[in-house]
This record gives sequence, structure tokens and C-alpha cells, in this order.
Amino acid sequence: MANESSVLVIGVGGTDKKANGVAALVNDAGLQLLFTGACTTRDTVRAEATNAAIGAIYASSAGKIYQKVADAGATADWVKVTATAAD
Repeated sequence: MANESSVLVIGVGGTDKKANGVAALVNDAGLQLLFTGACTTRDTVRAEATNAAIGAIYASSAGKIYQKVADAGATADWVKVTATAAD
């Protein structure tokens, strides 16, 4: 099936019985689909998420979510889909 994704889990589990490590969601081409971090601009997201597939999501601990919509090697490849806001 085209566009199938698989989960790659690296370094999970430790002697303290807590999850230690990284989990990554990647597509069949090995490009990552989900990122988390502290980035707060499209420039910093692009610099950090270098292995992102088109459609990838970056969730910032600052309350912002970005999505990769193109692959031209430009800041405009990423769009902010939400910003920090009070409910």
C-alpha cells in the first residue's frame, strides 16, 4: 500500500523501568512524520526537523504546531497551524 507508515522505536526501556530514549514515526522512505521540541519559529523547525517528510507535524513545547507542506529547502516549507491561545 502506498503511503503506509511504520513505527521505529529506538532506546526504549531502561534499568529504572521507565521509558528512556526516542520513539519516531517514519514513512516507508525513512522520512520522519512526527517531531517534538522547543522550536518557536518556522526557521528553527526547519533546522531541527531535517529528515521530515511532506505532511510531517512538529509539536512545540511552546504550544505551537507546524506542518511541512513542501520540500523546497525553504522556511515556507513549514506552516504554523496553531499558536498558543487561551481556551
